[in-house]
Amino acid sequence: MLRSIQFLKLLVLVITLAGVVSISSAGTQVWDFENGAKDWEVANGEWSVTDGVYQETSGKEKAAHSIVGDVKWENYTVEAKVRFDDGKWAGLIFRAQNEFEYYVFYLNQPDNKTEFWVHKKGAFDTRQGGEPQNFEAKGGVKIESGKWIQMKVKVEGQQFTVFLDGKEQGTATSAIEYKNGMVGVWAWESKASFDNLTVTGEGVSGGTTAVNPRQKLTTTWSQLKRN
Repeated sequence: MLRSIQFLKLLVLVITLAGVVSISSAGTQVWDFENGAKDWEVANGEWSVTDGVYQETSGKEKAAHSIVGDVKWENYTVEAKVRFDDGKWAGLIFRAQNEFEYYVFYLNQPDNKTEFWVHKKGAFDTRQGGEPQNFEAKGGVKIESGKWIQMKVKVEGQQFTVFLDGKEQGTATSAIEYKNGMVGVWAWESKASFDNLTVTGEGVSGGTTAVNPRQKLTTTWSQLKRN
């Protein structure tokens, strides 16, 4: 009987540790721009930080963009707050190989929809896309100038799902495969602002905060006691 109890305890411990290892392999990197954007690489356009917000300020360039992160990142979620200051098109880059090759989901403000495009080698505006990978805004979402929108892209294999303000909009794919890559922000002849860009996924490291279940539980319990 004693041996059976000890075996069960050992089994529970092994399962728990396996769960911790699995969870903690997922990291999260957040850029809140409170201390600038030193690790960002500007490819095109005029970018600067004002009051903790990353902004494209020229409003003149086609595919103005800035990228960050690790080209080895594969499957992850990238999200950020996006706001039009003056213009019509802005969004998030993912799976960026370099300054020319990447995927982008962007907000089309005049048509109230989200568009998926693939950028390729050549010029900054060398790309392909269009129907049926454009999604009319769903869930009561209204894309408007001067209004923050929470934009999220879930990247899994060759399936890319976009969310606006927590509402799923659609899933795109691409015959041109970029299997991993960096993330970034993007604007087309538009002045736009971005804040709190967050990347979460396995292999996300370098300034990331891995999930620690014990620490999270301790923090939650201390918050409950304070309340």
